[in-house]
Amino acid sequence: MSKYISSVVVGLLAWITVRIIAGAFGLNEKALQLGYWLPHLSAEQRSFIVSSAAVLIGIIAVVLWLALNADDRIRNLLSSRPELGSLRVEGKPTAKMAVYPRNPACSVELGVDLFNTMSKLMEVEGKLFATINGKDLDQPMDASFPINGNASKTLFVRMEDVPVRTVVQTDGLEHHLSAHLRYELTYRYANAKHSRRTCKTVSWTFATRAAPENPGARQTVVMPVIVHFSDEIEE
Repeated sequence: MSKYISSVVVGLLAWITVRIIAGAFGLNEKALQLGYWLPHLSAEQRSFIVSSAAVLIGIIAVVLWLALNADDRIRNLLSSRPELGSLRVEGKPTAKMAVYPRNPACSVELGVDLFNTMSKLMEVEGKLFATINGKDLDQPMDASFPINGNASKTLFVRMEDVPVRTVVQTDGLEHHLSAHLRYELTYRYANAKHSRRTCKTVSWTFATRAAPENPGARQTVVMPVIVHFSDEIEE
């Protein structure tokens, strides 16, 4: 609602500005003197058209203000910290599992893309936590990086020697994965003091099927997964 109010204010200011400039430089009178442009119209009609020009400019100002989201752009430029929730998950988080069919452990890679919805550079810092098939990271991972305006950055965790939950099926081996990645981050404009905080747990669950032949061949499997978000904090 505020952007519509501000657009009306901008339109009125544009109309008033045009009227003031026209009055200061005598543009109204000069325009009325050009009667040969509109010889078939009376002086009153030409005066109405000249006055309507200011209204038209005001309407154009309103349309441009709304179309360009000028209200948000100006607020972003003047604000000392990013908007709430302006560092958000983009797309679908990915999980990649590499297994040996006869090996009791596997390696897993987890990825979450974060998108900076603001137009300014932000600095991000915090911690990443991960648990995959019951195994935790040895210690939380540091996550400190810059992220450009309207750009994305990938949070990435790789874990080796993850226990494989294997179920033997008649047509092969079925490997099950349950993974959880939590990020706890603060973000601020570059060189600014005031920051925001975002926290979220991303969970994956899926099963892959591996054929029993070629037991020594390494298999890398990327599949559509079920993804859940939980324990979200934005402040």
